[in-house]
Amino acid sequence: MNSIRDFVDIPADLSCSVRVKEFRLPAVPDVLVLGRRAAVGCHALRKALHLLAPVSLVHLELDDEMVSDLLVRETLLAQLAPDWLERLVLQYVRPRMCGDEILQLTLDFEWRLQTLEPHDTVVRP
Repeated sequence: MNSIRDFVDIPADLSCSVRVKEFRLPAVPDVLVLGRRAAVGCHALRKALHLLAPVSLVHLELDDEMVSDLLVRETLLAQLAPDWLERLVLQYVRPRMCGDEILQLTLDFEWRLQTLEPHDTVVRP
């Protein structure tokens, strides 16, 4: 694993950390959980969201009596598997929702890059 010191000249006695988070428009949800009896269907909601911001949403259909669909930001699926997200929704969200609701989930992923301590060795490519 590379260290920040491999790319930037940082004095040995200085510690540095970098936080990287995605900058997003607030109107674009990470995940929408649609109840089976929701007033707005998946396709209409997807079209309306696309008019607000041109974002790619992936449609995941669930075989469940309470939750019918998930609309997920495509970039989010690069960080996690769809089946993991489905299990999360069915195990933790579904028990607390009604079938006519549409719920918005926000998932925050954060990478932390730390410098190596002076006594650590670095293997350079």
